[in-house]
Amino acid sequence: MKQPDETLYFSLDSLAKSALQWLIYSIIFLFSIHFLLYREWTFSFRWYDPFLFIGGYLLLIILHEVFHLIGFRIFGNVPWKDMTYGVDFKRGIAYASHPHILSNRAMKAALLLPFWMTAFIPAVLGLIYDNGHLLLLAAFLTSGAAGDFAMYQQLRRFPNEFGVKDHPTEPRLFIFYK
Repeated sequence: MKQPDETLYFSLDSLAKSALQWLIYSIIFLFSIHFLLYREWTFSFRWYDPFLFIGGYLLLIILHEVFHLIGFRIFGNVPWKDMTYGVDFKRGIAYASHPHILSNRAMKAALLLPFWMTAFIPAVLGLIYDNGHLLLLAAFLTSGAAGDFAMYQQLRRFPNEFGVKDHPTEPRLFIFYK
């Protein structure tokens, strides 16, 4: 196996702090836009809403990882049989991975696809339909993309043609110069 020219490391503690910041900023931003659009707070709370929120959140976390896999397939032509996904309960993270080297362009697209599909779209729908529960889910899923945003930010330094491989179990990316 070819050795990487550079390795990017990401601290789970730093990513957790970033996720909390994204959560707070997303809540403030989305609910401020909601208030500007509707000029009132129209949220209701029913006894089963926490269960709906938790169920929706778990479903969207699963979909987040599925969209990474879809991104690997669409943007990087990774065969389905080579992809893995799962949850590391010890560290409290879900993951999607593959053993191939993708172009930097493909990896960046695969990193951001889940945000667009599981956070941005629910946020837009929450604003359109005046639904605070969707806005809150969108804020949490934006927070859940903090690691993807951090990796994307670091990958922006490299040309699109460079190769990128993710570590199967650690928050780490290997860079291959072309």
